[in-house]
Amino acid sequence: MTVRDKTAPKAGKVLIVNSDPEITRILEVNLIHANFEVLLAHNGAEALQITRRDKADIIILDQDLPDAENPEICQKIKELYASMPIIIIGSGSKKGNVALKPEEIGVIYITKPFNPREVVAIVQGY
Repeated sequence: MTVRDKTAPKAGKVLIVNSDPEITRILEVNLIHANFEVLLAHNGAEALQITRRDKADIIILDQDLPDAENPEICQKIKELYASMPIIIIGSGSKKGNVALKPEEIGVIYITKPFNPREVVAIVQGY
C-alpha cells in the first residue's frame, strides 16, 4: 500500500516493514505528517518484493517478522542496495549499536518502546 499526498513535494520515500498494525499506523501517520511518502509491508517477503519494485530511501524494519529472520532480510536488502539505510525496531538492543559486519553498515537499532518523533528525526537525518 502506498500513501501519497499530491499537494507538496515529498521529503523522501520510507518503507515500513512491520507485522504489528498499531506500530505500523503510528509510524505511518508520523512520517506522512513529516511529508514522507510511505510504503508498507507486513512481512519479509513483501518487503523484498516492494524493495525490488519501488526503491525507498530508507527502511524501517521490525526485528521480529513472522516469516523471516532479521539478519536474512537485512542481507537480502543490502545485496540489492548496499548503501540502503535500515532502522531496526526491536524489543532488545544490539550491543552498543555498533555495526559489526559489512552487511550491517547503515543499520540503526531502536528499542521498544520508542518515541515516533525520534524515529522521524532519524529518517530526516538521512
